[in-house]
Amino acid sequence: MEPTFEESLNHLETIIKKLDNDNTGLDEALTSYEEAVKILKRCYNMLSTAERKIEILRKKDGKNEIETVNENEYKSDPLKEK
Repeated sequence: MEPTFEESLNHLETIIKKLDNDNTGLDEALTSYEEAVKILKRCYNMLSTAERKIEILRKKDGKNEIETVNENEYKSDPLKEK
């Protein structure tokens, strides 16, 4: 099961604190940085999905209809370099 947005943010904060520690070696710091980037991408995707859901709800507001958003449909990588 994928972690929630809040759990991901907490994990990201833990990694950042670890990276701020001057005692972290280079290899460990690089591994932690890579993990942080993955978590950041996952959080961004969760936020993008939530924004799309809100847009759909706003458009359908007067009709009391809710359109389901398939989260996998929007699994783009916004941080991926082009």
